[in-house]
Amino acid sequence: MSWHRTRLIGLHSNSFRSQCQSLCWMLLAILALAPFLNRMVHANEFGDKLDRLVEKFEERKGKLDEQMLRRFDQVIVAASRSADSSELKLNLAKAKVTFELTSQFPDDGSCIELQLEYLKELSNAYSPIQRAFATEIDSYSRRNELARLQQILGIRSAMERRLLKIEPLSEQTKFRGTKTNQTGRSVPWHLVVDSVSSTGAFEATIDDNKGVRGNWRFKAIGKREGFQVSFTMSKCLRGHFTAVQASGYLLGNTLVVEIRERDKKRKPYSAVAIMNRF
Repeated sequence: MSWHRTRLIGLHSNSFRSQCQSLCWMLLAILALAPFLNRMVHANEFGDKLDRLVEKFEERKGKLDEQMLRRFDQVIVAASRSADSSELKLNLAKAKVTFELTSQFPDDGSCIELQLEYLKELSNAYSPIQRAFATEIDSYSRRNELARLQQILGIRSAMERRLLKIEPLSEQTKFRGTKTNQTGRSVPWHLVVDSVSSTGAFEATIDDNKGVRGNWRFKAIGKREGFQVSFTMSKCLRGHFTAVQASGYLLGNTLVVEIRERDKKRKPYSAVAIMNRF
């Protein structure tokens, strides 16, 4: 009888010991998985937040597009009062149709005021998405979580491609177009990206009056965030520029920048450049 009792006590003791060991292993597994689970929860929260921000952006962009079509109508009505209203109205009507179909403006700068007005409002609409990505990128950079950082950068590029039709800048990305200064004089303007980082910082070479012998050329450093682009002259390679600053927007394949220039012979003056990727 005592032998059976002793055996039962031993069995219960072994069972209890096994249960304790199993519980310890479970606790260790939970502790080991906790950081991973936290990252999963955070990733899901960020995804949900991003979905809400994208929905708001698309709604606001739709309203901006409608507002811009009304602005075109106002400009067309105002143009009808000018002496050469027939041709001007026709060009504006064509520009309106192009915008309605593609959200693009003429490359010749004929609608530059409307274009800058639209891009500024669109930039404000996109800024919450831009800030959300910047926060995530900064967080993973500080924690040195490189795999997750690369994933977020990839998601950001995909989002810019989807919402803004922007392909990432890369080495030897080229833009060419026209710079028009405040007097109305226009010259060819070319920009070639020399190098670019994952954060959007870049170096570029810019040719002012490209194709003309002895044209001015300079190096620039800049940054692209979302579809906002800015750069500053870092070194004048040829010509008499002493300072060049530019800021603007990249939407689709079109880069539009407002420029402030200074050279050795003239006071600071302003210009606008419209360029397309090629």
